[in-house]
Amino acid sequence: MHREFHEALPRLLRPGGVYSYFNGLAADNAFFHRVYCELAARELAALGFTTQFVPLPVAAAAAAEVRLRIGKGLPARGVASSARVQ
Repeated sequence: MHREFHEALPRLLRPGGVYSYFNGLAADNAFFHRVYCELAARELAALGFTTQFVPLPVAAAAAAEVRLRIGKGLPARGVASSARVQ
């Protein structure tokens, strides 16, 4: 994951600050994507943060591109959920 960066967040964020990122890990596999979301949430919780994952809608054209990329054995790229950490 992004452990070293996450460990620096308490020093980087202002009190009440929000850190947001796109979690594209295992974007081509819903099960493993959820596993990575859970791992990130646990890692951040250990640092004292609450985490909220928000699924992002993918436009039909983008979804078609992702299917095409996966069909060619390429990374899905761009399929992600957003994590909001406080």
